[in-house]
Amino acid sequence: LPVNPHVDRSVCAEFQVLNELCDIVHQEGLADSAEDCVRVLGDVRVLVSTTPCLSCVCAVLQFSMLFSSVVLEFGCVQPWHAEGGVDGA
Repeated sequence: LPVNPHVDRSVCAEFQVLNELCDIVHQEGLADSAEDCVRVLGDVRVLVSTTPCLSCVCAVLQFSMLFSSVVLEFGCVQPWHAEGGVDGA
């Protein structure tokens, strides 16, 4: 996933997780090009505790487009905003 020169994605957990998954896919020999990525199958679930920045939202979209056969679930839970509820959404 490319890094934008105007945003330091290295401090965003969402980006770090998706970048690490890309590295693992490459290191394991599952995909060496964008064309290979469509053949990677699996499920990824990401749960964050704060609203993601726009850059991380774009990273999630890039990951989804690159790995179109991977089911990606992304959620945000903010329990401190839940009034009597547990979902926080």
